[in-house]
Amino acid sequence: MSDDNIKKISVLMTTSTLPRWKGDAEQNIVFKIAKNIKAYSSRLDITILAPSYPGALFHEKIDGIEIIRYRYFLNQYEKLCYNGGIMANVRQNKLIIFLIPFLLFFQLLNIIKINKKKKIDIIHAHWIIPQGIIAAIYKKLFNKKIKLIVNAHGVDVYSFNSPAFRFLKAFTLRTADHISAVSHDLASEIKNKFYKANNVSIIPNAINLNKFIPKLEISRLKEKHRIKSHCLLFVGRLAPKKGVVYIIKAMPKILDSFPNTKLLIVGYGQLEKKLKAEAAKIGLEKNIEFTGSIPNSQIPRYYNLADIFIGPSIVSDDNDTEGFGIVFIEAMACATPVITTATGGIIDIVIPNKNGLIVPPKDSEAIAKMSIDLLRNKDKRKLLGKYGRDTVINKFNWKKIIPQYINLYEK
Repeated sequence: MSDDNIKKISVLMTTSTLPRWKGDAEQNIVFKIAKNIKAYSSRLDITILAPSYPGALFHEKIDGIEIIRYRYFLNQYEKLCYNGGIMANVRQNKLIIFLIPFLLFFQLLNIIKINKKKKIDIIHAHWIIPQGIIAAIYKKLFNKKIKLIVNAHGVDVYSFNSPAFRFLKAFTLRTADHISAVSHDLASEIKNKFYKANNVSIIPNAINLNKFIPKLEISRLKEKHRIKSHCLLFVGRLAPKKGVVYIIKAMPKILDSFPNTKLLIVGYGQLEKKLKAEAAKIGLEKNIEFTGSIPNSQIPRYYNLADIFIGPSIVSDDNDTEGFGIVFIEAMACATPVITTATGGIIDIVIPNKNGLIVPPKDSEAIAKMSIDLLRNKDKRKLLGKYGRDTVINKFNWKKIIPQYINLYEK
């Protein structure tokens, strides 16, 4: 039977973050999942629904994926999402909390409109809050037959634990036909705290192994950032759970042994000013460079530039931590040795002393000692890098991950 005669499965993915334009550094895992699913199965018709943002197109098609960005307020004020996420933006500007009811209402309204036009079979809601909640309300009130998959990514499980949010999360998870978590730690949290059920599967994130590769050309990058000797790297949001301050505090000791070492901090976020002030306080402005956001296309070169990637993640005061940690598999795919902590979903990725090194959370002394040891031992760096890339090829390759989503849809 030809593909034309096989009934299409219509999937609506909902998310609060999506690349807004070409080269955007914004979180793009949802688009990558959709794009790779589409490439593997012509039977699936995928639409992504995301909030609008000033300057972003309201409707476009990229790689066969229809993207609809919905209006929820006057366009110039639609800045609740993106640039670190809803919670980070609310912390920076308390007034934008008043946009949340508009966001939720117009997301629900657009789900209704899209379903009338496309006759959706499955809603795949990324993040329990807010997408999962709205999709669950839609299923309960408007379309009990529609299938609902809720994808848990991290902050939606670890944070938002007031009694009201716990109730909403439990309601969403009970309403869902299936729940997918990106790590074992997230799945355990869901089962232990919110919803004791067996319809929870673990489908990790993945990366494009043709993009994240070792031995990329880095001479121009080296010159641009004035790398004279060793380079340490952090990539990610400058948020409390990332623990970036502990790398900065480790730098004086590292510089005692390797004076020309430079730390590149790639990313943006709410802690940027505080972290820059910390670097200035200990007189390390020349050795620590904050690059801001970097286009996604350039990120693999930064991993290649680095001698060590350091991601000292912690559990933040609001209980948030790494749901998965995609930067770790990006670094490992580029054969860059990794130093991190055993928090959240990272334990699914890093095998201590085989494909990466583990330090205790909030321990700058341990970060410094391990970094110095690695910088002294080039053979060990190479070995960790080799096993790191092997891990990503074997476990976090789209060819292994996407069939799990397709099987889930077809069930």
